[in-house]
Amino acid sequence: MIIQFTKQFLLSLLLMIGFAYTADAQYCTAGAGSAADDDISKVTITGAGGTSINNTTACYATTPQYCYYGVASQNPQNITIPPLILVPGQTYTISIELTQCSGFFYNNVCKVWIDYNRNFTFDEPAELAVTIINNGPNFPATFTNTFTVPANATLGASRMRVMDWETTVAATVTPCGIATWGETEDYDVTLGAPSGNQVLPPIAGIYPSMATPNPTSSMDTVWLNSPQKLVSTSTNTGRSYWDLPGETFLEPGYSRTNVNNTTQTYIDTAKYNQSFTYTFKRRGFWPVRLLAVGATRPDSLRDSTVRYIYVDTPGTVPVSNFFTPRRKIGFGEYTTFVDLSDKGPNQWFWYFYNSTDSTQCNKCNNQPFFPNFFGNPTEQNPLFFGGDPGKWSICLQTWNARGWDTTCYKDYLEILNSYFVCSGSGASNVTDDEGFLFAASGPNFSYTRSQVGTCAGILIRPC
Repeated sequence: MIIQFTKQFLLSLLLMIGFAYTADAQYCTAGAGSAADDDISKVTITGAGGTSINNTTACYATTPQYCYYGVASQNPQNITIPPLILVPGQTYTISIELTQCSGFFYNNVCKVWIDYNRNFTFDEPAELAVTIINNGPNFPATFTNTFTVPANATLGASRMRVMDWETTVAATVTPCGIATWGETEDYDVTLGAPSGNQVLPPIAGIYPSMATPNPTSSMDTVWLNSPQKLVSTSTNTGRSYWDLPGETFLEPGYSRTNVNNTTQTYIDTAKYNQSFTYTFKRRGFWPVRLLAVGATRPDSLRDSTVRYIYVDTPGTVPVSNFFTPRRKIGFGEYTTFVDLSDKGPNQWFWYFYNSTDSTQCNKCNNQPFFPNFFGNPTEQNPLFFGGDPGKWSICLQTWNARGWDTTCYKDYLEILNSYFVCSGSGASNVTDDEGFLFAASGPNFSYTRSQVGTCAGILIRPC
């Protein structure tokens, strides 16, 4: 493989190396050589913006006794704890529970360091936040201390280290090294600006909807028997859950499932997130419940709301309309057609024709071409598969309780031509501006070296 080195490439490479060093920078080694005796069993602290650490651990047999909770694979619980936000100048309370793992009680010292200047070392004494002296026998025992983040702390991603050593001399406990007995736990922290970069709680919202089941002149109407997509407009949200609390029995294909940290159930949580599609088959007001859950603390950062939609029968025939994000596709490719029809259609039929002669075949009877087709022409948003080169007009016919409507767009979709690369330089000369070339085995197949020697090639005429 040959890589062309340019100034832009070298600059990008240096930037990638720099970012990799920042993300993967290694702090000094710490832990203990024995899994017995003294151990950290719980760390609890609440930071800014709703972030917190509430980590209960059990004894484990692997050594060194070191856990890093920024990566799941580096701790025995296989969990990732989001960074704790600490604001410079603010005071925080940390509780640490110490225990033992062998039935023997000894004196021990526990210390907490925070890398305030983000230089990947724990500088003493400036970055020593807490010192606990536990003269045994006193297990399990919880110690609560406070510390203040320096006002001049360097903002950004950093690390907090909690270390427990079996010793009677506090001065011997340093942030680096392997003790005989004890444990070390590392946590990610973010040193945040006092007025910004805070984790905000979710605010749940639904469109279309209204606050109360009372008619207004400006309210949006959901059409009876027509699939309606409801969209979550929630802010500061990582996940949304939907329910129709007024419906004991849901339409076929829908079911309710449990959601963590709540006794309520929600509809098809694996399928619906930021939007929810349902066909409403009863006129009147429907309550819709939405649970918005924060991305960083889904157990505590959440908001729930109940809003209302109004369902009614359309007053006129539908107005058919559609679009596709790809107006030009290659031979053997596909594109999705999206229904944009108004006035509550509940049935759809898609079809196409050749824009020059109104037939449905151009080269479809010649290899390797095949007839174009919709995956399911009666779906609301079907896939269209292109196998016949040319320009094609696309039509959509829709129905509702009041009647039907048809919309056609001429030359709406173009399917590019294709050629066998071994066709020779005769009548199959390529003059298209763009298209596809296939090897001797045809589309979707590989070729062998033996075919190369017998391949006649093809002539591409650019003009």
